[in-house]
Amino acid sequence: MLKSKKSGFSLVELSIVIIIIGLLFVGVSGGSKLIKSAKLNKIMRDISAVDTSFLAFLQAYDAYPGDFKDATTFWGTTGVADGDGDGKIEINDGAAATGNDEVSNGLLHMQKAELIDGTFDIVIQNSSYAMKGELNSKLVLANEANSAGTSLGGFNSSLSGQNLIVLGRTNSAARSTGDAGAGSAFISPRDLYSLDSKFDDGNAVGGKISFRDETAGGGNVTPATCADATSGVYVGSETDGCNMIYKMKIR
Repeated sequence: MLKSKKSGFSLVELSIVIIIIGLLFVGVSGGSKLIKSAKLNKIMRDISAVDTSFLAFLQAYDAYPGDFKDATTFWGTTGVADGDGDGKIEINDGAAATGNDEVSNGLLHMQKAELIDGTFDIVIQNSSYAMKGELNSKLVLANEANSAGTSLGGFNSSLSGQNLIVLGRTNSAARSTGDAGAGSAFISPRDLYSLDSKFDDGNAVGGKISFRDETAGGGNVTPATCADATSGVYVGSETDGCNMIYKMKIR
């Protein structure tokens, strides 16, 4: 009785399979990079839109959104509050968040002035800010310093005390609804470095893009998870470890 001859893959066939697997891997990897790049670009588009609208608001009303002391005169008192006109978009000057302070009204003032699209609702959780908005659910305007310029809420940065766009869930401002408790990182050091290099100076403690250190406020965003607080060199990690802050055109 003749034995049947078992056939296997030839070297050519195996080579073709290996090539196809390699192409699939490259395609998936390339697709992931494109998705990440698109997300990072959207962050900067959101920031640019707010930054431009912020400057337009200043030119139109000679005041900063949120800090505008005549807001209710223009838009009524329903859901709107006046600022104190001191030039800082403050988080209630160190007291517990109330929902009527300047951070809670910053984006709302710009929306009422028809300078940005969308609806914005900053709510209060555990005496801190939680923000919902169509533009970016983790973006808010803030100047986290009191009248003497001292940092509030455990916030430390080379940009502390200036009017900023703050991105990320934090202990003292800009948390998303449902994220009560300690601060939480928003972006990885590598991604923040990528944005900083592309749109600023690539240094974590210089220029207009930086990160916030929440060590004193009980948050988990620290220099150790983001960047060297002295040299400004970012940590080489792809794990979320930073909250991003951006200095607007006008202080």
